[in-house]
Amino acid sequence: MELAVTLTDGRWTHDYPISLDEAASLGLPVVANDHDSFCNLMSLYPQAASARPSVQYVPSPYPTRPSGNGRSGGL
Repeated sequence: MELAVTLTDGRWTHDYPISLDEAASLGLPVVANDHDSFCNLMSLYPQAASARPSVQYVPSPYPTRPSGNGRSGGL
């Protein structure tokens, strides 16, 4: 139960990589240098190729646009 709370209490973002030492200190069963098992596991979760970042930074306070659209006249 304590491990579940540690992993879900908001101390890390979803993209924070837990190191091998950190995982071991949390009590997770870790095996160092198990490259084949890792690659096999990751092959089960294919990722779409994208040049876009998966997380977008939006500054706070959100910047406002200048008034007007720069066009003159109607449509």
